[in-house]
Amino acid sequence: MASQSDHKATIIDGKAIAQTIRSEIAVEVRNLSQKYDKVPGLAVVIVGSRKDSQSYVSMKRKACAEVGITSVDVDLPENVSQDDLIAKVHKLNVNPDVHGILVQLPLPRHINEEKVLSEISIEKDVDGFHPLNIGKLAMKGREPLFLPCTPKGCLELLSRSGISITGKKVVVVGRSNIVGLPVALLLLQANATVTVVHSHTLDPESIIRQADIIIAAAGHAMMVKGGWIKPGAAIIDVGTNAIDDSRKKSGYRLVGDVDFQEACQYLSQVQRLCSHSDVQQPRVDVIPPQQEFLQISSDDFINQELLRRDVRNLMPTSTECQSSLMPSDNLPGPAHDLVGVNTDHITGIVIKAKDELLLMATVGYPL
Repeated sequence: MASQSDHKATIIDGKAIAQTIRSEIAVEVRNLSQKYDKVPGLAVVIVGSRKDSQSYVSMKRKACAEVGITSVDVDLPENVSQDDLIAKVHKLNVNPDVHGILVQLPLPRHINEEKVLSEISIEKDVDGFHPLNIGKLAMKGREPLFLPCTPKGCLELLSRSGISITGKKVVVVGRSNIVGLPVALLLLQANATVTVVHSHTLDPESIIRQADIIIAAAGHAMMVKGGWIKPGAAIIDVGTNAIDDSRKKSGYRLVGDVDFQEACQYLSQVQRLCSHSDVQQPRVDVIPPQQEFLQISSDDFINQELLRRDVRNLMPTSTECQSSLMPSDNLPGPAHDLVGVNTDHITGIVIKAKDELLLMATVGYPL
């Protein structure tokens, strides 16, 4: 019979990982700011007052302050019109002090999310939700400018925790555009064998039991039980759900999609478990930072042709679209047609995303 000590989970210290990456980003931001005399600016747009969205945005803004990024706050009422929201996005697109734009999802039902996201300038789409970025993510051999934040953060946590993905059976619980679908694509790129469990999946418990790695992102409080997880599995819980709690000043607390306490108590060998079982230990939130803020001029280290080549790499090839719609020999030529800069004297900020990430939240886990 297993002893009580056998029923303890090994916890990923997400807080330590987040702090390490924040420290790295803070140094980089400081160096870039000194070199180019510009402070990186991130606009965070939120519509309405959803509890989970407010929590996410608050942590993003706090993290910006910690690493030296200017947070441009855009808070809009629930009943804002789609046209007014898009107008705000357009203003941010041309604001030289804003180098990245996040529109907090989900948006109210009367607003077309796809339309709003497609209006964000692709070079400021740090959430990676622009159709061109998502399209590139979905195709082998393509490289989007930005990757969706939380999915990339899941892989970053696994990597920094020494957990191999190649060949592993990974179950993604949830198929949202924000986490489930993109994280499944990233895991496929990392050579995992991926199964997606969703609301119409028959017998999800038996499927989850087979997983070496579980990414819980369904948005249903504590739906994954301890008995569903096989010994040795690695779990990342990115669900954030508000449930009523009269003991809290706010009247609610945040929990994940995994029943954290049951998982810790039930299993004798959980290899790694990430969850947010209390508002004091909220969540992991990851966004691609503005990794390179390059001050550009026509006589500096980058020229129009390089800029055009970088942007053309985002465009479909002739095999990816009908030639009658966009023949490959008729792609937009001048760089300013695509990125909104003056090619006679290029000045401003061009953002290039690298693989590094900024973990934009404090995370802690009870032992």
